[in-house]
Amino acid sequence: MTYQPPPGYPYAPPPRKNTLAIVALVVSIVSVVWCLGTLGFVGALLGRSARKQIARTGEDGDNFARVAIKIGWISFGISWGIIVAVNLVGLIGYLIN
Repeated sequence: MTYQPPPGYPYAPPPRKNTLAIVALVVSIVSVVWCLGTLGFVGALLGRSARKQIARTGEDGDNFARVAIKIGWISFGISWGIIVAVNLVGLIGYLIN
């Protein structure tokens, strides 16, 4: 026989996920998939704002915000690295000719 909780003691609802953390994660992932580094910067900033909200309100989703920050900055760094590399190659090619 399995144990049943006594009536009148419902389970507590799970904590709400912070919506801004979810949006930050989606924006950061989209920035990687579509190679849009500037969007990664936006995702990182949204993730930072979400972490501040989570600390203030006690909502769940801090891991989403952390991952959004990391993915956003990595995407931003890689895209700017590519932009700098392409420009350097073009400049070197221009100077050689």
